[in-house]
This record gives sequence, C-alpha cells and structure tokens, in this order.
Amino acid sequence: AGAGSIWPTSSNNVSWKSNMLTTFRVADFNPSAVQHFPHNDYARVPTPGVTYSNWPWAMQTGLSEGFHVLRARAFLNRPANEAPIYQTFTQTFYYDSKTPEGVLAFPATNNSTVGGSGYEMVVRTDMTVQEVWYRITDSDNDNDDAITRAQNGNGIGFEPFVDANTNGVWNTGETFTDLNGNGTYDTTLNPTWARATEVTPSLTITSSFQKEWRFTYNNIPLTGAGTITLRFLEASSSRNMTLSKEAANVTELTRNVETRGSAERILIGFPANDGDVVDDNYVMQVWFPKSLSNMSISESQMISRFTFSAQGNVQDRTGWSIDYKDFGPGSAFHQLSIPLPNLYNSALNQ
Repeated sequence: AGAGSIWPTSSNNVSWKSNMLTTFRVADFNPSAVQHFPHNDYARVPTPGVTYSNWPWAMQTGLSEGFHVLRARAFLNRPANEAPIYQTFTQTFYYDSKTPEGVLAFPATNNSTVGGSGYEMVVRTDMTVQEVWYRITDSDNDNDDAITRAQNGNGIGFEPFVDANTNGVWNTGETFTDLNGNGTYDTTLNPTWARATEVTPSLTITSSFQKEWRFTYNNIPLTGAGTITLRFLEASSSRNMTLSKEAANVTELTRNVETRGSAERILIGFPANDGDVVDDNYVMQVWFPKSLSNMSISESQMISRFTFSAQGNVQDRTGWSIDYKDFGPGSAFHQLSIPLPNLYNSALNQ
C-alpha cells in the first residue's frame, strides 16, 4: 500500500514530502479515438434553426498528427470546503501516427522530359513536413556537386555549409549540415543531398497538400535519364540521410525523368546555394562558357548579350563587368559580375 498524504506543515514534512513520488496514469489512452475539442475551447457547430444550447459540440475524434500539449494538476489533500492548492505541469508531445505525405507536382509523372539549363521542381506536402531534401543521379558526372562546387544535390558532393567568407570551401567554424550523423564535416559525400526551399503556395491552386517547396535541377545533361529522390522530414524524423527511410521515419519518393539539357551551361558561382542571404552590396558571380565569348567585340557588347531578371523583372546592366580569366569547373568559364539591386519589398522573410 502507498504512504498517506503528507501535509507540509513543518520543515521535516517538507523534506519528507520532497522525497516522495506519486504516480498517476490515464489507463488505456487511445489517441486515435479520444474525443476532444481541437481548439481547446467549448465551441459548438452553428446549426441554423436550432437554439444555441442545442448546437452540437465542435469536437474531434482522434488527435491530429503533430504537436500537442498535455496539462496535469497535482492537488494537495484538502477538505472539500477549503480552497484547493495545486501545481500545474505542462508537457509538449508529438503525436506521430504515420510518415509525412506529399507529391512531386512538377514533373508529375515518370519519364517526363526536363530540359534547358535548369528545371524547377515543385513539391507539395502536408503540414507536418518541416524539411524536404532531394538528391539527383544522372548520366553526366561533370554536373556532380563535387565538380561544380554548388549544392545542387547532384551525384557525388559534399555536406551543405554556410560559406561565410565566400571562398567556396568549408572552413572551421562555418555552419554545416551533418548529413551522415558522424559529427564531423565531410568534404566528400556519395550520394549528396540538398535542401529544397519552402515557398508561399499560390492561392489559385486547390490542393490537399498545403505546403509548397521548390528546387532546381541544374546543369541538365544533353541526353540520357535522371532519377530524383525526395525525402519528407517531420519533427520525429532522423536527419541522418544514410539511414533507410524506415529507420529515419521519413517518406521517400522517386521520379525518373528524361534529360534534354542545353549544350552551353551557365553557372552561378556566388551565391552558391538557394536560400543564401545577400544584401544590396552583394556582387553575384556568374560563370559562362568561354565558347560564348568573342574577344573581337568589346566588353560592353558582350555584356549586352546577357539578361538578368529578379522576381520576373529584367534588371539594367549598370555596374556589370566581365573577367576573362579562368573560372569554374575545369577552368572552362569566364566570369560575369552583377551587383545585386535592392530587392527589399517591405515584406518580412521575402
């Protein structure tokens, strides 16, 4: 039998009580069948022609996937006619009944053709997804991240990092994502992964998947085929990409595509990654094939052959310059420098 309640009327009782433990439990709690008010209120469902007191309760059967808050109160043993004295305890927990759900909206089917120098992939997921990661395998080794030094999730690469000093390599102290969970930065990773960017979904699209993510398949091969692999991660998922999808508690999708890329590739050297933070003093560095340059024309004439758009708006060429030295993979590129304009639109996080 358990000990009786101890009333903290003396220092000895307080000391004794502090070493005691009382355990309570909710027997046979079934989160998939529990009846509850999802908004933590006593709301009712408006029913025309019926008095308010007869409106049905706005209750839900079963917890929704995601975070919830459990509150408990421990009461001191007090007579019924006296004010209660209690302590409230709060615990957040994550209800995980299934892995995340989502689709690769574009390209929507296997064996679709992707072309040009880059193809923007569109992913839609449910609200539990916190991150979308992707990797690409294709028939061209020259577009691997290890060669392009860009975090495109293509082939053999390296762990993603924040290039704080913009020197193109990871340096001690720079933030990185530990994709294989070994606690150290890996300069070579096979295969590599890259993180998709969450965007604001279009209001004109009706979908059961409320979140939207995008990434670009860059440097598409001229011929052949490619495979895009996606991972949807929720709060309970492992961030170790070397684990199986079952062990990592993720959803994994694949899409096979036919590649019909451009013969001439233009690479963005810096900023190196989608989502990098820049300001209006940042100079973007674009690498273009030497075969595109014609030394018999002036630099200004060469610059006039390029167009740069920001958020769909063509920008003027003020401050642009070309460096005809060797840049990029295999030193096969020249460099176009473009001072970025002030794109601040007064909206936070855009």
